Amino acid sequence: MNDSIKKLIQDAEAAHKPEDSLPWEADKPFTQALYTYNPTTTKWEPTPSSPQPPSTLTPNMIKNLALYSWNIDFMLPHANSRMLSALSELETQLSKLPPTTAAVIFLQECTPSDLDIIGEADWVRSAFARTDVDSSSWASEMYGTTTLVDRRLGGEVFRVHFGLTRMERDALFVDVLFPSSSSSPDTKEGGEKEKGNEKEKGNEKEKGNEKEKGNEKEKGNEKEKGNEKEKGNEKEKGNEKEKGNEKEKGNEKEKGTEKEKGNEKEKGNEKEKGKQKRIIRFCNTHLESLAREPAYRPPQAALAAKFMHDEKVHGALLAGDLNAIQPFDRTLHSENNLHDAYLSLGGAEDSEEGYTWGQQAAPELRRLYGCSRMDKVWYCGGVTVSKFGRFGADVEVVDEREKEKIKRWGGFEKAWVTDHLGVCAIVDVVVD
Repeated sequence: MNDSIKKLIQDAEAAHKPEDSLPWEADKPFTQALYTYNPTTTKWEPTPSSPQPPSTLTPNMIKNLALYSWNIDFMLPHANSRMLSALSELETQLSKLPPTTAAVIFLQECTPSDLDIIGEADWVRSAFARTDVDSSSWASEMYGTTTLVDRRLGGEVFRVHFGLTRMERDALFVDVLFPSSSSSPDTKEGGEKEKGNEKEKGNEKEKGNEKEKGNEKEKGNEKEKGNEKEKGNEKEKGNEKEKGNEKEKGNEKEKGTEKEKGNEKEKGNEKEKGKQKRIIRFCNTHLESLAREPAYRPPQAALAAKFMHDEKVHGALLAGDLNAIQPFDRTLHSENNLHDAYLSLGGAEDSEEGYTWGQQAAPELRRLYGCSRMDKVWYCGGVTVSKFGRFGADVEVVDEREKEKIKRWGGFEKAWVTDHLGVCAIVDVVVD
């Protein structure tokens, strides 16, 4: 590792903010705002969690989700130019999506100036909300994570700063609302049943009237016979029977009322189900770098997974630079009851198709460490990944002088904007 890279790593580790100035508590959720661009004020402003459709499209038209994650190396020179090229690549990727797919974008190793560049992009302003307009929620002075969310999804944001970290790493969560559609309950059967109940009540009443007439006639016969005692007994029996009939009618009425209330409640529940929106939790993270002891990636992954398994969440996805360079990294997902999207779709470890780091690294680092699958997508709950891939290969800065400077700085073959490839996933929400 050359001296310039070593020094940058040392500087990054030293660039943490003073602990007494931090408004958050380690390993606990720290709430952030979600920002949308206001063209009237020309500012990014905090927005409510309700969806903000940018066009005639409504949240109900969203059929699935697309997740993009990309680490944009903070150490390379010409950060602004590199971020501009990276955003252009992301815009190209998004243009391939149908309007029924809502996108979420994770970025790691963003610099404070990167946030300004992101906020100035027209396509970001028009269609996305963002978690960070400045670096105030980062523990590092030099870099951090940030997320862009399709405005139709709305969202609530919180960040968990890892207590075990040498490099000010964290997990950035966004809860989005995915609308679930359900058909209206069929009222025909209920109407027919109600008619049947009315008819039954009518028959009961008619039978009761006939019985009452019969009782009256019997009473008249008894009176004619002059049997006062028997008449009194019959009257007493009639009263008892009448009371019984009244009680029975009352019970029938009460049952009908209870049934009607039950039907109304059931209809209300069905209506509520139709309006229900499912919470999908997205976690953007950058786990600890390098092979140091003690290893901090396992506890960091476990803490992130804890929030992914929250009972109120329908499904959750985690993606980012997981720095998976040691044997234990291969099982972190399964140890935390998560699925690895690449492996779930048939991908194999130690294959060219899965590597996301090394191909665009400095040649010296490539010789030392080889290639690896550092960047991953994990998921759990009521979501599944139908497609997984990589993007961002051979994306370079545009300016020729800057190209030459970047190539000389790291001995690169090309003026790549970052040493990582991005990963992307098409996500389907499983409806119960």
